[in-house]
Amino acid sequence: MPRRPPQPVETPTAPFWSLTYGDLMSLLLVFFVFLAAFSSIDITQYRSAQKALKGGNGVMKEQDSMVEPVLPESPEFQEAMEDLGEKLGQAKLDRQVRVFWDKEGVRFVLQDGILFAPGQAELRPEHLAVLDAVIEVVRTLKVLELQVEGHTDDVPIASARFPSNWELSSARAVSLLHYLERAQVVEPRKLVAEGYGQFRPLVPNTSEENRAQNRRVELYALRQ
Repeated sequence: MPRRPPQPVETPTAPFWSLTYGDLMSLLLVFFVFLAAFSSIDITQYRSAQKALKGGNGVMKEQDSMVEPVLPESPEFQEAMEDLGEKLGQAKLDRQVRVFWDKEGVRFVLQDGILFAPGQAELRPEHLAVLDAVIEVVRTLKVLELQVEGHTDDVPIASARFPSNWELSSARAVSLLHYLERAQVVEPRKLVAEGYGQFRPLVPNTSEENRAQNRRVELYALRQ
């Protein structure tokens, strides 16, 4: 029988390793998209990341040797976040404000020392510039409802004005709500104030450092 002529060997159009590399990049992309849905912003590091990435093609933040995705928002949001970071730096309150988000909205967590003196519910005038900077970030969002939540630690309070942490946390939430109303951040019908006392801690009240984290006011901007 006649022998079949040898078949030409096809030359690959790309190196074999590029297939594995492409799969890896796809998996990393999916991973970072997943993280973006449950991420948070440290204001200080957001500022440094924004400066480092001006002119780049993405928005990421650097934290020590780790890199986390930062939710891409409008240019107005990013500009307002930059201004907030500057105000915190000027007041030496870095790391006292954190911003979290999910698919429902954006949550601003402010440690109580920024807004209130210990055991008090009147806003501290010396830090209103920081609060105003937070408000400007909120203004860049399409808000369906703006919830104001007051939280305390588990140390009992028993004053003539505040018989318990319920009253203190509620009074602080209402105090901030009135400030937001005067600032016309959103329509008054979209404002909600809630006081949770010590019953929704971020961390166990096992040390003064943990208690400081639990003494906070949160703004949750539920987006349209």
